[in-house]
Amino acid sequence: MQIVSQTQYFEQKTALTIGNFDGFHKGHVELVIRLVEYARKHSVKSIVLTFDPHPLEFFSPETRIPRINGLAETERILEPMGVDLLVQMPFTKALAGMSPQTFFQEVIQRTFNPEFIVVGEDHHFGKNREGTPAVLNQLCDENCITVDILPQVVLEGKVISSTVIRRFLEMGDIQSARRFLGHGLFYSGVVEAGAGRGKGLGFPTINLHLPGRALPPPGVYASMTNHRDKWIPSVSYFGNAPTFNGTKLILETHLLEQTPSLYGDMVTVDILDFIREDQRFSTPDMLKEQITRDIDVAHKMIRNFSGKGDK
Repeated sequence: MQIVSQTQYFEQKTALTIGNFDGFHKGHVELVIRLVEYARKHSVKSIVLTFDPHPLEFFSPETRIPRINGLAETERILEPMGVDLLVQMPFTKALAGMSPQTFFQEVIQRTFNPEFIVVGEDHHFGKNREGTPAVLNQLCDENCITVDILPQVVLEGKVISSTVIRRFLEMGDIQSARRFLGHGLFYSGVVEAGAGRGKGLGFPTINLHLPGRALPPPGVYASMTNHRDKWIPSVSYFGNAPTFNGTKLILETHLLEQTPSLYGDMVTVDILDFIREDQRFSTPDMLKEQITRDIDVAHKMIRNFSGKGDK
């Protein structure tokens, strides 16, 4: 799959889906499955079009929407699905001011030249979100473009949405977040050098800084960590190390198998389940004893996930 931010013009026909796609949850996956299915059947390129920044952040710069996925996580999810191209189009003042008709003509038709478009029934486009699915249907019909409007996906009585998943994460409900995503809760990044406290306690960690991401509450979690396509059992900590009066929020992960130094390497941590809340310990030795117990719990949780075929 190719990822681009600079828009190119397509002479050959394409298949297109459009949205913000944060998390690429089960509802988004249905769109991508239909997109790739059509593209392969009709031998055209499949394109996922998304925007940066998020339109809500563009219109309200003081608003920051925590992202469920970064680009690395999005690539991990989309690559095996067979998408040809992910386009992250810059969301600009000119784009925001386009009427639905102008957006359709200048962006959808002129740029991507689709013969097929698939979106969800909650999709809106153009100035003031005036482009409804009904408007898209009409415009596609007038221009001989096939369009599929897919219904929203409902799970456990709730419409699956990025907003609902962010709420699960805020509450620390990892299992619900994973069910609604339909895949792992991934955090990817380049391993940074930390303060060395974990190594000093006998539990060296790899450290990821995750600005702008939707995070679960501070605490300890069972996890699996991917390094160069190998999944390694691990235990992870979100927090600022209150025992050591830390101030910087970070993801620290201790690998449960011996590995060489990973500094500077890209890794992906998949958060499996909650172990305990963050807490301050009176002494480093007390923290060390608790980490040993955390590791025992993590081993049991990971075995349960392996039994379910989660990894």
